[in-house]
Amino acid sequence: MLKLKTYADLEAQTINSTITMLVHFALAFLLGALTLYLVRSIYNYLTRRNVKFRCKKRLDIFSREERVFLALLDLAVTDQYRVFSKVRVGDIVTPYRCSSRAANDVANDLLSSHCFDFILCHKYKLTLIAVVTLEDNDTRKKRKTAKKNTQVISSICNDAGIPHVKFSASVRYLPSEIANTLRHHRIKLSDERPKSATNKPRRKKPARLK
Repeated sequence: MLKLKTYADLEAQTINSTITMLVHFALAFLLGALTLYLVRSIYNYLTRRNVKFRCKKRLDIFSREERVFLALLDLAVTDQYRVFSKVRVGDIVTPYRCSSRAANDVANDLLSSHCFDFILCHKYKLTLIAVVTLEDNDTRKKRKTAKKNTQVISSICNDAGIPHVKFSASVRYLPSEIANTLRHHRIKLSDERPKSATNKPRRKKPARLK
């Protein structure tokens, strides 16, 4: 009987030792991870504070497709609206206050990391009328990236109640076609026919002297 009791005590002592060792290991791991996080945070802070770099001007702000489409879009709105391009989403849309600070940070980062290709604003009040996206579908990689970006923009616009109009960069549009697409999305435009980009004003012939 004494022998069985001794074996039970040894087994309990072994279990207690194992549990104690695991607890010490977990505490040591957490302490090491916390120390590493603090060291990394301090290093990043000091690095960002003392970082120095040079800047250069980009020669082309817009791609060729963006320049052409911007000119056609200006003609399509017939002086009713003002067109702005490459506007940060976070400057136009603000998220509702989330339940946690982490959720707020995620929402703000998402809005800050995306840009609207073009926005239409009231000519005088400069209030937002609609968002226009020009999708680049030249290559498979660009097509996949453009689709993902468009889905994010569409979700944001749908959430905020902003009309979102999409055009393809691979299609050659006329100003009238762009205007009709905008009207289809319930964007009010005058019935004045948009001027063609190639039409030039006719010069009047000088009157003959009698």
